[in-house]
Amino acid sequence: MLYRLFLSCLALLAFQSLSIHKANAYSDEFSSRSEFFQAYKPIYFIVGKNAKIELSFKSQIIGDTPIYFGYTQAMIWQVFANIPYFSDINYNPELFYRFKLGNVQAHSLDVIIFNHESNGEGSVSEKSWNRSGLKYQWVTEFHDYAKIYWSLSAWLPYLYAKYNPDIIKYRGLGELTITLTQFIGKGWDQNDLTLRLFLGGSSRINPLEGGQEITVRLKAHDRAFLPLFVAQVFHGYGETMNTMTEDVLGFRAGIGF
Repeated sequence: MLYRLFLSCLALLAFQSLSIHKANAYSDEFSSRSEFFQAYKPIYFIVGKNAKIELSFKSQIIGDTPIYFGYTQAMIWQVFANIPYFSDINYNPELFYRFKLGNVQAHSLDVIIFNHESNGEGSVSEKSWNRSGLKYQWVTEFHDYAKIYWSLSAWLPYLYAKYNPDIIKYRGLGELTITLTQFIGKGWDQNDLTLRLFLGGSSRINPLEGGQEITVRLKAHDRAFLPLFVAQVFHGYGETMNTMTEDVLGFRAGIGF
């Protein structure tokens, strides 16, 4: 479909723009850069029993008004199959308004105007949902260099029941992300550890019955090798749209930007 090709090309263009810059915290959001394509969620290529690729960016679309278009594309590549193929491509465009809370750049409240996530397959193979809600972000500083970034989202899903009526059970009504930066000291150019929780299960808000993801990113001071080292463990449900109902336990490692 044309829109799938358009979104993929847009993500690659944004990745090319972003990849020359150093990453910040795991969410990669809290940057002073002012380019049209700004960092948003992590960008990486990691491999385990298959490969997982994520591209992401955001863009402020109306002058100085803090309305953002964000786009994230996550892909599962069966790279070790006899004939390698992409078994899952998740398209995730969104629109949100950001309220800054005080003078701290990482302290904000996002009004999620519209968030769509889909595997883009259409018809009976379609798995998709739409959400509106709120995302609150703040930061806690300790020592001279380490910080904890917090992000808590809550949303109201709609237009999802036709092809995946149980999606709220596996992806829940919210998400919690906690990132500890510089957790192994100053000997690294960058290091961060992130816990990401999907609030799922029968209550729709249980972090132990949704999905749990732990990601470590490292980069030494030596800049001869530009990418970050990335290692990720995922457990539970909802990692991708096509595997949403599967209880997954997997480890992948690779590079990030």
